[in-house]
This record gives sequence, structure tokens and C-alpha cells, in this order.
Amino acid sequence: MSPKPHPLALSDMIPKKIQVVVLFLFLGVSSEAQATFNKRIHFGFPASVLTSVCPTDTAYYVTGIVADSVFPYKPSCLFGRFDLEGNLVFSKTLASANRSFETWENTLMPEANGGFVVSGYIYDTLMRALLIRFDSEGDTLFTKQYFNPNYPKTDFLRPMDMKPTPDGGYVLTNWYGTPTLGNTDVSVLKIDSLGNEEWHKVYGDDWRERPQTILIGPNGDIIVGAIRGNHNYVNENYVLRTWIFGLDSQGNELWTYLSPSLRDAANDMVYLKDDGLLIASGVGGEVERPSVNEVYFEKSVIRLNSNLQVAWEKEFLGNYFPSLARTTNIISLKEKNKFLVAGTSVDVDYIEEKYSQKGWIHKFDINGDSIWTREYVFLENENNEHTIHDINETSDRGLIIVGEIFDLTYEDTIPQQAWILKVDEYGCLVPGCELVGTIESGEPELEIALYPNPASDYLNFFIRGITAQGKVRILDLSGRSMSEFEVFSAGQTFIFPVSTYPKGIYLLQFVEKGKVKVLASKTFVVQ
Repeated sequence: MSPKPHPLALSDMIPKKIQVVVLFLFLGVSSEAQATFNKRIHFGFPASVLTSVCPTDTAYYVTGIVADSVFPYKPSCLFGRFDLEGNLVFSKTLASANRSFETWENTLMPEANGGFVVSGYIYDTLMRALLIRFDSEGDTLFTKQYFNPNYPKTDFLRPMDMKPTPDGGYVLTNWYGTPTLGNTDVSVLKIDSLGNEEWHKVYGDDWRERPQTILIGPNGDIIVGAIRGNHNYVNENYVLRTWIFGLDSQGNELWTYLSPSLRDAANDMVYLKDDGLLIASGVGGEVERPSVNEVYFEKSVIRLNSNLQVAWEKEFLGNYFPSLARTTNIISLKEKNKFLVAGTSVDVDYIEEKYSQKGWIHKFDINGDSIWTREYVFLENENNEHTIHDINETSDRGLIIVGEIFDLTYEDTIPQQAWILKVDEYGCLVPGCELVGTIESGEPELEIALYPNPASDYLNFFIRGITAQGKVRILDLSGRSMSEFEVFSAGQTFIFPVSTYPKGIYLLQFVEKGKVKVLASKTFVVQ
């Protein structure tokens, strides 16, 4: 975008009242505020993803996947450690020239000996489930492979989740069957503390089924969350249901829950003390297409009571239909009866051919009442995907998030990079984003919060009090427009790269949609 002169002088752009409010609310943030950061990192590879994070009091341990750009392009498992400020301490890979090691699911967990364990799969000419043990320095201590119970007739077995059991072992739920042929089922594999297989059973029928998550109840019973449907069998009139079933400790079926259609998988679950469940899922809609119809989902959370009845279902509508949004995680917070669901939200501009997938988190209480919503929006290019793969609460009650950033324009030399984000207990990357300033009428006042300021790589900012869409623009001291972009909704935290900007002072403005009226402005420094 070419620079454009602006008719207003810099001194006319900053209302003095907003300056006072900003000074009070943002410059006065306590020095004891929780540390926040946002990093994208490639670990020296052309493609990298972080899929799992385990926070401790002194560090954040992560696993993920990296891949090289030279033949044979085999993906490798990555294990790494970040300090509490988000600096990478080390990273190591489990790699092979003739096979791939892939840890796509958020199953990293600590063990009593100070090491860590994670599940994944190994692939060369066939796919096997994989258990990996690391020490705290990322050295591989142990790997164990598990075959499809119908091998060699069927060789596909992909672990989707893993949980520890009361006897010191683990239970894995796996995607089982032949996906390319349509029919797939769910398998559950129980292993002991040494990784030895105890039992392996398959669940499903003639539907296409895929597991997504697994829980261990207080009595050692096993709860599997999945999806059951006729997709891949038909081109229209889809049936898709959230499928959850319970097993005893030996894998015998106890009960089954099937949702109405159209519903997404049980992507993640939380076990409640009253024996009920909170389920991160989605509510779908079928859209007619010329040859094969499509189903799109809006994010949702379902609460089941102990009788497997729906106590409530809360749907999170996107900014347009159809939606490509998904839930990915749901966690119970230290604060009593408070929970957090995470996933993605999407903005699409069909006219301008722009697509933006953003990280999304939402805090709510046990009755499904909303507390706050946050979105994290990168503004580096017009077409991008940002995906949350794992989220956990930290010792300071903040949140640590990992995932990936994908540049769909391929303008970045490394289009797929790992993403690690630390926010405070209010979901704020910009400290103080939860505060609301008011004017004399009692209405919310538009305010812009920046962090850090001065900035060197990324400028994070939050616009408080938005009630309608508008446009953000960045100007230099001469009034030239350096960049501008649309703001679709409230609760969005914007992450804007400034590393290519010349050092100096700049002005960030929020402008009313379709007009030139400046509703809020703030200066920042690039150092």
C-alpha cells in the first residue's frame, strides 16, 4: 500500500481525555502483572508446529513436529524448553532418514522421575502407534511401537489422545481402520508403566468413526470422545454425531451417548465432580454444492449431567456463515467452577478474497454463562491461518498456548512456523485489556492499549470499547499511511510486525467504518 498524506496534524489526532485515561489505565499497570509474550519460531526448519505444552514453575516444555525441505522430507518429533519469558532454552529432534516420527496431539505430560512422555505415530511403509519418553534435557530415553490389532490386514493406527491410569500405566485412543476406503473405527490400547501392551480393543460399527479425546474417571473407568457419521459414504444428507462412550478398566463397554445430528466430534472433555461432562464440540450446517455438499461447524460447548442428558448447549456464532471455526481444547481452571474453551475463529472477505483464521479462547462458568472472549489476530498478511493446538493454565494463573502460524500467501520465506503465546489470567496479551474506561454518560469509551511500547519485533494492541466494525491505520510523524486493516469485532488482540519499520514514533488510529472520523488514537515507538 503506497503512503498517503493525512490532512490532520499529529497534535490534532490525540484527544487529551483519551490521553489521560490511557495514562491512568495502561501506564499505571502494576509491575507485578503477569508476564505475557507472543513468539513465532521455526527451530531452523522450513516447517514447524507446536502441538503440546507442559508448564512447570520454572519452564514451559513443548513437543511438536518439524520437517526439512530436502529429500526425503521426513517429519521429526521435536522436544523443547522455553523459560518463563518465552526464550527458547533448547530444542532437540527425534529423526530418521527412512521414517517419520509425528506427535500431532497434545499428550505431553510429566512423569514421576522428572522426565516426560508423549504419544505419536511412526510411519514408513505402515503406521504404528508410538510412545516416547524424554528426560528433562530432551534426550530420548525410550520408544515403543504398537501395531494395529488387525495387522497385517490393516496397518493404519493413529493415536489421538493419551491419559495416565491409576496403576501407573497409560491408555491411548486410536483412529483405526482404512480411512481411504471409508470405514474407520475407534481402538483403545492399555499399556503398563513400562510400555507393555495389556489389552487392545476396537469399538464401532458400519459408520465412519474417529476418536478425538479420552478421559479417566475417578474409579479408573475410561471415557472416549469421538464422532460417528456417514461422511465418505454419501454426498448429501449427512449424519454426523458427537459419540461418547464409557468403558471399565478392562475395556468393557458401560454406556453410550449420541448427540443429535449435525454435531462435531467431542474434540476435548472435562470431567465434573458430579459425574457430568463438559464437551468442546460444534453445531453444524449442511451447505449444498454442485457435486458434494459440505458441512460447516460453529463452535459449541455441551454440558452432560450424570444421566447423559444435555443440561445446556452453548453455541459461539462466527462473523459469517458458513463457518470454518473449530474447538480444540477445554480445560478446568484453578478458579472454582470456571472453565476455558479454545479453538479458532474465522473472518472471510469473499470480494477481496481474504481469509483469516485466528486463535480464540472463551472463559465461562459451570452454568455456561460467558465471562470473556479473546481472539489473537496476526496482521502480517491478508491470508493466514493461526491454530491453537494446546492450552494450559500456568502457576501464576495465566495461560500458555501453543500452535502454528501458516502464511497462505507464501510471501514469508518460512510460511509455517510454531507459535507460543503467554497471556495473563484475563486472556490479555496486552496487560490491562480486561479494564473498561467510561465517559461521563456511563458508556464505554474507546481506548487503545499497546504492548510493548517501545516495540522492536511485534506491536501488540487491543482496542477497548468497540461496538461496531472499523478500520485501524498506522501513520508516521508526517501523516503518511504506513498500513491499514479492518477490525471485525470486539475482544480482538492484534499482533502487528514492526521489525521492518524505521526507528521512530508512529500513530495508531481506530477510524469509524466507512468514514474518516478518528474514534481513538495512540502513539508508539519502534526502537
